[in-house]
Amino acid sequence: ADNCDLDTVESVVNDFPEPNRSCLLWLLDLMAKISSNEEINKMSVRNMAIVISPNLFSLSTSSDPMRALIVSQKIAQLTMTMLRWRMKSKFGIIV
Repeated sequence: ADNCDLDTVESVVNDFPEPNRSCLLWLLDLMAKISSNEEINKMSVRNMAIVISPNLFSLSTSSDPMRALIVSQKIAQLTMTMLRWRMKSKFGIIV
């Protein structure tokens, strides 16, 4: 996710099959609305991604907790990038 630009995110999201794409866009819109009120609720894009991302992906029980932590961090980074893309593309908010 570090090297993933917003155009790449848009391309990948647009390739999602329905209803997955609609559900993801709905969730990103909800997250964007919450994050746009960060001054009030303290839910920055980063905080929102950290809270929501564990619910988006299932990590199989691993015997290596360090690997599970690294994968969780990468998923949070991807979620942050997708949220930034949606905030910019739909709401014109650049974070």
